[in-house]
Amino acid sequence: ARAGEQGLGFKVVANEIRNLSDESKKTVEEIKTVNETIIKAVNHIMNDSRRMMDFMRQDIKSELYNLETISIQYEEDSIMIRNLMDEFLGITCHVKEAVGDITLSTKHVDDVIAKHSVNVQRVAENTAAVADDISKVNGQMQNCMDATESLCKIISKFTVV
Repeated sequence: ARAGEQGLGFKVVANEIRNLSDESKKTVEEIKTVNETIIKAVNHIMNDSRRMMDFMRQDIKSELYNLETISIQYEEDSIMIRNLMDEFLGITCHVKEAVGDITLSTKHVDDVIAKHSVNVQRVAENTAAVADDISKVNGQMQNCMDATESLCKIISKFTVV
């Protein structure tokens, strides 16, 4: 009976070992499947990483070179524009000075014209007065000539003895 009880205990233990063995076998299969999935994922990541590195070496590197070239050209263009703006500013300052000088000269000419316009007005008035006086003198001279002619006619009637 003792061996029967022990045999029964061995049978229970053997069943448990068999169950553990089956579960271990299933766990090993699951681990193997997970491991294969991980290996596939790692391989996929490695392939993607290679493609990304190739992309970075080829495409991004050339784009960075293009960007650098454009940046250098932009800097050169900005220096040229700055120089042109400085030159334009210098010319503008000269033009401003010239306009200021012209404005002063124009003001001076206006002042001179204003002063002389009064004198011209006076000369015009005096010239008109002189012309009027000359006209009066001409009238008086005509009167004198007429009178002289009359006197000559009168004198011619006298005879000298």
